[in-house]
Amino acid sequence: MKISNSLPSDKDLWFDDINYQEHDYYLKLSNSQKLLVDEMHQNGFIVIKNSVSETIVDDALRFEREWIELNKDIYEQNRKPDGTPPRIVDFHREDQSISRLFIENSSLEIQDILFQAKTSIYTSLFFATSTQQPMHRDVPVFCTSPYNFYFGMWVALEDTTLENGALRVYKGGHKVHIDQYEIPKKLGMEYFDIPQQSTELWNAYQSEVDAACRGLELDVVTVNVGKGDTVIWHPLLPHSGGKIIRNGATRHSIVFHTVPEGVPVYRSNVFFNPHSRYVTSQSRFNYAEVGNSRVTADFGQCKLRNR
Repeated sequence: MKISNSLPSDKDLWFDDINYQEHDYYLKLSNSQKLLVDEMHQNGFIVIKNSVSETIVDDALRFEREWIELNKDIYEQNRKPDGTPPRIVDFHREDQSISRLFIENSSLEIQDILFQAKTSIYTSLFFATSTQQPMHRDVPVFCTSPYNFYFGMWVALEDTTLENGALRVYKGGHKVHIDQYEIPKKLGMEYFDIPQQSTELWNAYQSEVDAACRGLELDVVTVNVGKGDTVIWHPLLPHSGGKIIRNGATRHSIVFHTVPEGVPVYRSNVFFNPHSRYVTSQSRFNYAEVGNSRVTADFGQCKLRNR
């Protein structure tokens, strides 16, 4: 199927429509592609098995070890107080052995179909262990114009288990509606006083999402995947990093935050403000080639983050 290089023209993801199976996009797909689109529509996530080769994964892990050794002092300084390794932000900018996890990943085919545009990298996070984060949606910090043209592309660099904190999701939770514009009003905040990042708004929004999913008795599903598999999740899917049961257990992975090439990404000051709904539909980011005619937003070299 031919994928456009132009920006998305629709205001919503086409497969979120209740009549998506009647859409021309859908009718032209193969049976296997239709099954993946059906899963994304119904469940809010899909798993692409063996999306990258074991050799690519091993090369990435080798580079991680070498990079940490070369940057040992600053890496150790950024560990959490409990010793948890820091996240490496935009590690794909450091070496092709990391960017290959994206550019040679077979899941790009279905992402292009779901976006109906060419998939690019906005940012990435490289993890050595489970985040152990509570259930949350990504959208307050990945607010695109048009809305929801974003996916989490999570690549497993080792097998996930209950012991090392496998990914968990509210199955179908992407369909739960929360009016984010009411939250600042409840907190007595003026729309144009909202900062780019607000912990108060983030926590209030995520609490409402969790309460709504619980109220609907949605299933919490543990997504056990193997080394080289990729999970793609809908921007509104509530997900979390499972608890680490065995001390010292690693769960190496990288999540690429993907958007159609050229789509801008905003944060809380746009997500929670109805008057900023369409700031602009054209990204002002600089882009860099990463290979195979794919691009990444260029924010410079990678950084370490301990939260």
